[in-house]
Amino acid sequence: MGLGLAISSLFVWMVVRGVDAAAAFDELRRANPSFYVPAAVVLMASIWVRAVRWRVLLGPVGSVGTSAAFTALTIGYMANNALPARLGEFVRVYVLNRETRIRAPAILGTIILERVFDVLTLVVLLVLAALASGWRSPWNVPLAGLAGAAVVAFAIMYMMVSGLIKPSSPVISTLRRLAERPFGGAVTRLISSLIEGFRSVASGRALVTILGLSVGSWLIESAVYFLVLRAFGIHEGGYWLAIVVTCISNLSGVIPAGPANIGAFEFFTKEAVVLFGVDGEKGLAFAIAAHFVVIIPPTVLGLLLVWRKGLLALRTDEPRQSV
Repeated sequence: MGLGLAISSLFVWMVVRGVDAAAAFDELRRANPSFYVPAAVVLMASIWVRAVRWRVLLGPVGSVGTSAAFTALTIGYMANNALPARLGEFVRVYVLNRETRIRAPAILGTIILERVFDVLTLVVLLVLAALASGWRSPWNVPLAGLAGAAVVAFAIMYMMVSGLIKPSSPVISTLRRLAERPFGGAVTRLISSLIEGFRSVASGRALVTILGLSVGSWLIESAVYFLVLRAFGIHEGGYWLAIVVTCISNLSGVIPAGPANIGAFEFFTKEAVVLFGVDGEKGLAFAIAAHFVVIIPPTVLGLLLVWRKGLLALRTDEPRQSV
């Protein structure tokens, strides 16, 4: 908790440094709020698509309806907005385990696999959108290299699960030993969870389905940022800018910052639009408004679902598997 708050504080300082706070507040005041409600509706639609994706990933380990997946996913988002370092993912495991009795490690494996698909999709979309939009970023070349590395890593993991590469092969064993030197047994446990999760996409059809849902969900969420950009009268970059901002802001979530990724989200979102020629004050105002739009709907709905499911009261008469 302390580390996350310290990281958030650092990014808050970085994002407001050199910015006229009064001018940024004025930009917030002048924005057109009529775009916020449709943006919130689109956001929840993107979360529903992710719930469909999660249901597909969970298929090999248990039968889960889209509604149950959406409930656990939304409560997890709500918890992420209240807890640091994305600890809400463990809340999601608890909720689904409580409702379905699917083994907690199996659920966690699918969530880790989700993150793999998300990072892969976001990095590739970011590179494509940056190149198509003419985004003036000094990171374009390194990002292209990162996208290539992500694709290669994903392909290796998929081939391991499909049997094309044996986990005990000399190359894989060497890579595992190199990774275990600084991180110890955590690497072995992570790889085991990933392999268990990857079994849900062992077939080519399942892989295409998950990739399609991943790309679709993030392109839908890009519409959220597009609408908020329009609320501030930002037209530079068109929809490509919305995709770039979506990718940058969500990739910043890998940083173990405080609750709701406060600070890191604003810093990277602001920097993304500034590189498109938007001034710092308007960029900061946009980042703050966008963060509220993506935080409030799942948080409010998540709290309602917690109340509806009675999750605030622990039931001692129903044994649950430990997470």
